[in-house]
Amino acid sequence: MFTQDSAGVPGAAESGDRFGAALLLSDTDRDGRADLAATADGENGTGMVWRLPGGPAGLTGTGSAYFGAPAAAVRFGMPLEG
Repeated sequence: MFTQDSAGVPGAAESGDRFGAALLLSDTDRDGRADLAATADGENGTGMVWRLPGGPAGLTGTGSAYFGAPAAAVRFGMPLEG
């Protein structure tokens, strides 16, 4: 299980963020391992998307990154589609 307070995951858990509201497993870096995209559609009032990389032992917070919403976005990252 991951939260915004997990080691290596950027940010901090706050009430109303809704981290994990939508999830998508996909090999985004084409290394043969599934990476996780997780949204928090309530983050900072607009939403953000996190990418947690897949490693030899499964998903990891190490090397994860987050992406903010474009200007005037609402609920950025909802829904996620593969």
